[in-house]
Amino acid sequence: MNCNSCSNKLTQDEVKNARQGGYPNDFCSPCRKEWKRNANLLRRYGLNLSDYKELLASQEKKCKICNAELLQGKTVVDHCHTTGAVRGLLCYNCNFAIGALKDDVQIALRLVDYLYQTEKENGRLEQLDK
Repeated sequence: MNCNSCSNKLTQDEVKNARQGGYPNDFCSPCRKEWKRNANLLRRYGLNLSDYKELLASQEKKCKICNAELLQGKTVVDHCHTTGAVRGLLCYNCNFAIGALKDDVQIALRLVDYLYQTEKENGRLEQLDK
C-alpha cells in the first residue's frame, strides 16, 4: 500500500493506522503530520500550509519582534483576537509578552517609556544606542 499524497510505500504501522478513523487514510506519517498541521492552520487562522511557509520565508525565519530564529514547533502565529487577522510569526517569548500586555498598545508604550526612563536614570542609555 502506498501513500496517497507522496506515493511512498507505507510501513506496517502506517497501514494499520490507515484502517483507523479520524485522519486521512493511506497517508504516510510525514504526510499525515503535514495534513494535520495544515488543517490546524486553516481552522485556527485561515492559513494553509503554503501561506504559512510564505510568511515564514518573508520574515527570513525570524521573529517579527526580536529577530530570533524561529524554530520548528516553537513558532507562534500572532493574530488579532478581535478580528482574527494574522499579524505575523513570533517566537514564544514575544507572543507571551504581547499576551501579558493584553494586546494593548497604550500599555506597551508605557512599558517602553518606563524602560527608557529607568535606563536613562541609570546611565545605561548610551550603551543602548550603540
